[in-house]
Amino acid sequence: MELYDEEVNKKKVSNPKKLILIALILCIFLLVFLLTVIIIFKNKNPKTITLSINNSNIKIQNNMLITDESGNTIYVSLKQLARLLGYDYIEGEYLQKDNKESSAEKCYLQGTKQIIGFEENSKKIYKTSLSSSLDFQYLKLNNNIIKKEDSLYIALEDLNTGCNVICYYSKEKNKIEINTLDNAIEQYKEYLKTKSINVSEKDFNNEKALLYGSIIVSDSTGKFGLIDFKYNQKIGFIYDSIEFDEPTQSFIVSNNNKYGVVNEDGKILIKLSYSEMEIINNTPLYYKVKSNNKYGVINQEGDTIVNKEYDKIGISNKSSNSDIILIKNIGDNNLTGIVVCNNKQYGIVDVKNKKEIIECSLDDIYFVEKENGEIEYYIKKDNNSKKLNDYIRELNTTVVDF
Repeated sequence: MELYDEEVNKKKVSNPKKLILIALILCIFLLVFLLTVIIIFKNKNPKTITLSINNSNIKIQNNMLITDESGNTIYVSLKQLARLLGYDYIEGEYLQKDNKESSAEKCYLQGTKQIIGFEENSKKIYKTSLSSSLDFQYLKLNNNIIKKEDSLYIALEDLNTGCNVICYYSKEKNKIEINTLDNAIEQYKEYLKTKSINVSEKDFNNEKALLYGSIIVSDSTGKFGLIDFKYNQKIGFIYDSIEFDEPTQSFIVSNNNKYGVVNEDGKILIKLSYSEMEIINNTPLYYKVKSNNKYGVINQEGDTIVNKEYDKIGISNKSSNSDIILIKNIGDNNLTGIVVCNNKQYGIVDVKNKKEIIECSLDDIYFVEKENGEIEYYIKKDNNSKKLNDYIRELNTTVVDF
């Protein structure tokens, strides 16, 4: 009996040790389980994305940022972003008077310098300036504009082109940094001053080269060149002037009063052989050029559209303080023509056949805007006015009698 009791007592004494050991093992298993859950949860729910604009942290509102179905592309609400960038967000299409049917699928951002238009399920956007007589510039994004609820969304990687900003997204930090063009230019200006390099004088068109990785700069002698974000030289200080064209990302340059076109690497696209050169139409791209004191028109390949034999290209439109240069849908054949002038008399050259539709015999060419927004062109000759298309038809049938 004594031996039995002693064995029982030993078992009673050892039970607490086993319990402690079991409890310790359970705690270890529980700790490992909790750590595993935390790691899995963290991977599925990364830290909250942050946003800064011009180095100021911005609180991200509901539905300001969304991702596509794959979860790989981040989109930003144009409506919410517009307010932060100083734009007005307006539904519909710019200059389209009747927007009722398509207002939800289209919008434009209106700023002090430029208007930018977007359309759902489209990669094509347009830009235009309130102070320019040129037609719209059309540019292509990498991703379609998408729609959610009452706002159109633009992909983060398209912000530079689409909203005239410098955008950088760090996946590691999960942070979006946006700089407006004005702010970015000022930062580069301050740094480059220490290198005795000047950023091109404040010109919005030239500033936009920064959106595509180029900065137009000049040295102490006043010669212009091009550098990249990291201050590497792309074009040396060899030109008297440089003018950026956003749709083609090319540059009109001049040297010794001769103008031509180069790309961002300095490759000559159109030889410097004209005494004057300027863009007169964006889509398609046409340059007005001057040679031997006469004007003509070439395209972006340098091919002649209008022979260099005129005193002037275009005519001043008194009602809008802009020039009428290119006229579309002329006559029954829907021709496209460019207004030319010799001896203070105006005519129109067909851009396709490079021949005069109307010889330089008109006193004036002007237009009237109808209530529906349609433009109707008129000509004036010997103090009499007629619709342009009526005049063209008469020319093709009989002598015009005013």
